Amino acid sequence: MEFCPDCHNLLALKIKDDENGPTGLTYKCHNCSYIRNANLDEAASKCIYSNPENVNMMAYFIRRKDRLRHDPTIPHINTIPCPNNECPSNVADGGSVLNDIFYVTLDKKRMTNLYVCNNCMTHWTNK
Repeated sequence: MEFCPDCHNLLALKIKDDENGPTGLTYKCHNCSYIRNANLDEAASKCIYSNPENVNMMAYFIRRKDRLRHDPTIPHINTIPCPNNECPSNVADGGSVLNDIFYVTLDKKRMTNLYVCNNCMTHWTNK
């Protein structure tokens, strides 16, 4: 993301055109009309994602697990039992509460997932 040096608003990436067609990319501010050419040879302009504050992803998701439970894009499974023995899904009352676990992938390379029980909000990882 690039920000305007004058008014600090987000710069939009636009295609620069002339009479021969597209010639390159520019960053343009919609607030103050600041324009500069995008240099795609710079390492900073090729970056899609960065974590400059070194956010601990597991702590980040644990703090937001109440909000994540309502996100329709988070996958849910019902084949893993909740490790909490007092969870309503583990109480033997005829199975009135279904097992519902949602999970977030923390590390694809090491295949580490954070699992959260949607009934009692207990969380654990597979590593």
